[in-house]
Amino acid sequence: MSFEEQIRAQPARLRVLVEAMEGADHPLRSSTARSLLAKPRLLLTGMGSSLFACYPAYLRLAGAGRNVALWETAELLHFARGAIDPETLIVAVSQSGETTEITALLEKLPPEQPVLAVTNVAKSALGRRATLALELGADRSQYPATQTHINSVALLLAVAHAATDQPLAGFLAAARGAAEALETTLADSFARSEINLDPQAHLIFLARGPSLASARQATLMVEEVAGGGAAALSAAEFRHGPI
Repeated sequence: MSFEEQIRAQPARLRVLVEAMEGADHPLRSSTARSLLAKPRLLLTGMGSSLFACYPAYLRLAGAGRNVALWETAELLHFARGAIDPETLIVAVSQSGETTEITALLEKLPPEQPVLAVTNVAKSALGRRATLALELGADRSQYPATQTHINSVALLLAVAHAATDQPLAGFLAAARGAAEALETTLADSFARSEINLDPQAHLIFLARGPSLASARQATLMVEEVAGGGAAALSAAEFRHGPI
């Protein structure tokens, strides 16, 4: 599968994830999930695209009054391990389940530490160590994250809904609508002629709230795929700083 094919298949893989979550036997609907999500504190962690994908769920949880933290795994590992205690549920996000920082963190955790894994590979180091593993249902790929990022955002938002006692049905219907909108947007984007940008231009992606996850992911794509320079800022931060 080419990188373009991987991008075009994003709506289909999102639908696969939604269909899985609609099933009564999905792990997120289990008694184990309910017990884990009832922990007094939740800590979301990942690297790069996986970290960005946590942000909408983090805002949803914080807005609902849950005690929640969001940490880049490397910073958590080296500077903030005091943020973890037995009453903290670690929600660890990794496409491969073998991210260097994630596996290093897992090695430092006591065996009884509860971990909820969000990964595309259930048999990975993260999936095996987790108290409960939730699979992304994306295609395996050697390219930068596209399907896994979108599915991580959706799956983590579903986790946030479950952790705040919100029914999944409405969210899953909205996720199906998002897949349809994404399909239309992709078709329109690929049909348009290429936009000519100055290769020396430094791009700044602006957003607020949950959309900051998209701005940060866009920055990563520009840097990692196109080899350009980019930054992601909240609109308020942009007004406060650069302007």
